[in-house]
Amino acid sequence: MGLVACLNFQGNMIPAETAVEILDNCEVIKQMPIREFGSGSDYGRGSAWAELMYEDGLKFEYPKKPTPAQKKGAVLKACQRFQIDFNNNSKWENLEKWPW
Repeated sequence: MGLVACLNFQGNMIPAETAVEILDNCEVIKQMPIREFGSGSDYGRGSAWAELMYEDGLKFEYPKKPTPAQKKGAVLKACQRFQIDFNNNSKWENLEKWPW
């Protein structure tokens, strides 16, 4: 990953473009109604979106048997931590290679 700017978030190196996508997706999640996080056998669009963000490097944990509100809350809490790290230059490697 030495050729691109990468954010070190919770031990994961996330390329700058992916980090920006995560931030954008956090804004989408923030606007989603809680019902989008499903309950029971209904997975929900918000849960699916959060899973994709997790795969991109936004790490979070749901409590056991979470309610839709707890799911959304866990993702938003991770988004807050991500935003803090994103804005901290010391969390970046190769920042001089920022893509934009």
